[in-house]
Amino acid sequence: MKHILLILFLLLPVMTFGQSKEADSLYNEGMKLYNAQQAHLAVPILQKADSLEKAQLDPKSPNYYRSEIGLAKCWKDLANYYAGINDTTEALRLQNLVVEICKKMYGEKHSLYAESLTNLADIYAKTNNYTEAIRLATNGLEIMQKDTIRGFTRMLLSTYRRLDLWNSDIGNYNEAIRLLNISLEYTKKNEWASPYISPILLSLAYNYRAIGQYDKAKEMTIRGYSLMYSQYAPFLSSTMAFRTNKERTSYWKQWFSEFYSEELTESAYRYTDSSLNSIVFNSLVLSKGFLLNSELEIERIIRQKGDSVLIARYNKFKQDLVLLDVLNNIPLEKRTMDADSLVKAIDDEEHQLVEMSNELGNYVQNLAIDWKEIQKNLREGDLAIEFANFKDTTEKQIYVALVLKKGMNSPEIVKLFSETELNQISSVGYYKSPKLYNLVWKPLEKYLTGVKNVYFSPCGMFHTVGIEYLPDENRKIFAEKFGAYRLSSTRELALERKQNPNKKAATYGGIKYDSDKGGGNVRGVATYLKGTKIESETVAKLLQSADFSVIALSDTSATEESFKNLSGSGLKILHIGTHGFYYAAENLENAGFSFFSDKQQSEEDKALSCSGLLFAGANFALDTENRSALPEGDDGILTAKEISRLDFKGLDLVVLSACQTGLGEVTGEGVFGLQRGFKKAGAQTIIMSLWEVDDYATRLLMTEFFKGLTAGKTKREAFLSALNYVKAKNSDPKYWAAFVMVDGE
Repeated sequence: MKHILLILFLLLPVMTFGQSKEADSLYNEGMKLYNAQQAHLAVPILQKADSLEKAQLDPKSPNYYRSEIGLAKCWKDLANYYAGINDTTEALRLQNLVVEICKKMYGEKHSLYAESLTNLADIYAKTNNYTEAIRLATNGLEIMQKDTIRGFTRMLLSTYRRLDLWNSDIGNYNEAIRLLNISLEYTKKNEWASPYISPILLSLAYNYRAIGQYDKAKEMTIRGYSLMYSQYAPFLSSTMAFRTNKERTSYWKQWFSEFYSEELTESAYRYTDSSLNSIVFNSLVLSKGFLLNSELEIERIIRQKGDSVLIARYNKFKQDLVLLDVLNNIPLEKRTMDADSLVKAIDDEEHQLVEMSNELGNYVQNLAIDWKEIQKNLREGDLAIEFANFKDTTEKQIYVALVLKKGMNSPEIVKLFSETELNQISSVGYYKSPKLYNLVWKPLEKYLTGVKNVYFSPCGMFHTVGIEYLPDENRKIFAEKFGAYRLSSTRELALERKQNPNKKAATYGGIKYDSDKGGGNVRGVATYLKGTKIESETVAKLLQSADFSVIALSDTSATEESFKNLSGSGLKILHIGTHGFYYAAENLENAGFSFFSDKQQSEEDKALSCSGLLFAGANFALDTENRSALPEGDDGILTAKEISRLDFKGLDLVVLSACQTGLGEVTGEGVFGLQRGFKKAGAQTIIMSLWEVDDYATRLLMTEFFKGLTAGKTKREAFLSALNYVKAKNSDPKYWAAFVMVDGE
């Protein structure tokens, strides 16, 4: 009996005060909406629950303020939303409601009340009312500092950072420096805060620079970026290790791209320091092609393991990507499979494959190559250059070169030119005047003394200009004075490449872009290239004379399907004489091409869809009036995205004897075009063009190139010999300077 009385006594407060089932249900419904990020829908429901709870519960009940706390959460989120869309009036109203609830619930000495004040301060700062913002945040800071139980919290550090930023914004640099130094001391004593040290150091550098203490600013910059670089390496590995290609692309752009390719370069340019130069060189080597090399490295790890089941799964995953491309080209009513289901299956499988590859080896770590490894592979008379560009404070591009030679204690940085200087030169005269040469190569003369070979990795506009063909004051082009090797990255110098023993080749030329597949005549959008027929036949004969087994395709047999059938065949050499194209994304979207219309494409795939090659029957796709006659899956338009899905491992040389095959979307990663498509497929050396090429001059160039190659010359020797041959026939650069070789020896 005593036990029963005890239980009744313990339940008495609840039984006495009562519990509203309706209020409980409303509260649960409101919080469910809040957790689903629908705070605007949760508010009226929580307000109703709050009214019921206030009417039916004793103020001492633990549930009395439950809905009010829920409302505070909603109003805080809504205040942030309205602040984000610059409706600061509504944001202030809502956040003041939050402040009142926190004051009533927790009192004016509680850290949660202090946090509500700092959030209110944020909104005032958006209205440029820094005086009120600083007053509120300082009030909040004082409350947090007295909360000895919580100690140094993220909110406390965040409040310090708010205050130093706002003081800096209004010119109170000394006060900002005082607050930053306090933050710095706190972060040194708390291990969890160590990632915040480098941003604090860089903020100190900014403020020291503002008051003219340049030595102090330099010290803080070097310390800040050096520390940040050391922190980014593990962050990069942990963040990227288990992500799919699409996720890696998004995270790279959000967290790493600007830091690795621009911020570090700018700091090294501003403050010459050997430790920073080394970091920048390593960063450029990593960042140029990081996403591309990540994908290749994952595949290498999977195939190297030799697990037949795992390899079969990977091959199936690649086949599903191709299937998805085909599916997206078929009208909805004709599809036999749901594209959304296939996308989910591909995504799930890729996650699993990436996870398994990480168990076999960390692909991110394998991509990090130190500048010293590259230097070891340089000989006397070699110079390695990583070109880089970044925006200065006026949003103008600055171009620099990071140079490396044998015997250097570290790479050195050299300023080349600014965007303003470049704009003063007409692109028409790039190859006929020494003006661009003087901007690109003249600043490097000190390092070119005694040099025989220059290995350079381009950036920015250098991807669209053959800087190796620029003439000096004596009309001597750079590639005549030095062995000029264009590389996707100088990391190529530290890699060992396996030679493909298969003497297999394929040639394309004399392609008929009209055909009878559609049952009628169409206007010739893509014109027949007579020279490519002669060229491809000549190339095929030269390769056959060197004991190559050659697949020679032309006319209507040179289809897109025939090209895709070469995937996995172990080709060593591929020669394609056809039309190439590169269009801006909006042009293709507005034209309504089916290969570009898939809304599920990643940013990379969409960019790769803007470049391609034309094969037999392409005019049916190019002519909007006859697209309905297209055969499904083979429209004669082969995009760089489609090429990237194929297996061309062991393909030692690709010759793209077509117009504009070197163009694409230029990024810090490189060029998202045909070059990237073939690289993703596994190709090594690529010969491509930077503008529309002359049919006859191109035929001469390619014929001479393959004559030299089959006679035993290296790829580069044969290429330069062919360029000189054409140049002797016609010195005008428009006939010979369009073609460049990437990653050739």
